[in-house]
Amino acid sequence: MRHQEPELVEAQTTPHHHRDNLRHDVRVPARIEGQAGLVIPATIVDVSRSGMALEIDGPVALEPQQRALHAGARARVRFRRRSVGSRALVTAQVEVIWATHRAIGVRFVRSDDELFTALREIAANAVQARRASQAAQRHELTPRARQALRACRKLLQNSVANLAWVVRSNVVKQLLHEADHRHDGGAQAAAEAKRLEERALSIGLTIEQRFLREFSEVFDLDQTQELTIAQVRDATGGQPDPALRARDEATARAADNRLLTRVVIEVEERHGARYRVLAQRLARVHGGNQGDVGGPLAPAPACRVIWQALTAQVDSPRVERILEQVMQRHAVGLIGDLYDAMAHVLDTHGVG
Repeated sequence: MRHQEPELVEAQTTPHHHRDNLRHDVRVPARIEGQAGLVIPATIVDVSRSGMALEIDGPVALEPQQRALHAGARARVRFRRRSVGSRALVTAQVEVIWATHRAIGVRFVRSDDELFTALREIAANAVQARRASQAAQRHELTPRARQALRACRKLLQNSVANLAWVVRSNVVKQLLHEADHRHDGGAQAAAEAKRLEERALSIGLTIEQRFLREFSEVFDLDQTQELTIAQVRDATGGQPDPALRARDEATARAADNRLLTRVVIEVEERHGARYRVLAQRLARVHGGNQGDVGGPLAPAPACRVIWQALTAQVDSPRVERILEQVMQRHAVGLIGDLYDAMAHVLDTHGVG
């Protein structure tokens, strides 16, 4: 289904998404207001007729009387209209459907004409930016190619969920082992293991969503088709926040330490050749350039996503040391298995 106009319509399928309606990927500054004066700066990252998802802009410090938003909680989302000549503040009454420490998905409790008009304007601005960008022009995929790529995405979803569980559970197991057999630092190792156990869902979702989002963007598989673009802020008169960009770059640099580098080198040495063959096959299916277009599947990005998801929860030299060992023992082989399995999917569909 390819949407040339910014319509907010019902979607028939919703692979790996939380809502039943067609998503429009955007970036619009907003704030979420909960009870007891709780205000969370956020960015709207997708909208539909029924709700939206928002990324939280930085850590949230709660006052003693405040509670974090959870599924079922009521809140308000406020953002400004982006039409020409209008900067009116729009308020949406919402119910939280899912929440992590980095993102929140909400459903509109009620939707009026003002809200619906504002959502259409957001989508229209994204479409305008998409059409204005020659570099963002997308390929028309044949039904067989789209079916094969969607099968690859489904395989990726299942594989990275298992990969996230294997890595996290083995890191926790090793931390608990050290806590039981060491007098110095034993209590800290136990605390780190508990933290990773408590954040298991967040870690798994972070890894899964990063892989799936980037794979969908590389191969034009998002439900929105026309709206998965980075230029939407330019279309709405805004520019990316330099502080946020600098923070993201610093995070990427910090992740590229020597321990992670050793893991990446091992993946490249063991599976780099089969990855490059897979990337070329995927490119042929997609109809794009025949170069290295595997996005999150490449050794370095794949390892970095997993590494950052865990170290974002517990950042310590001990966790990094154990994480390197676990990734070398378990993740390296599973990444190679993923490349082979995805190649088998392409064989099954007779493409690439």
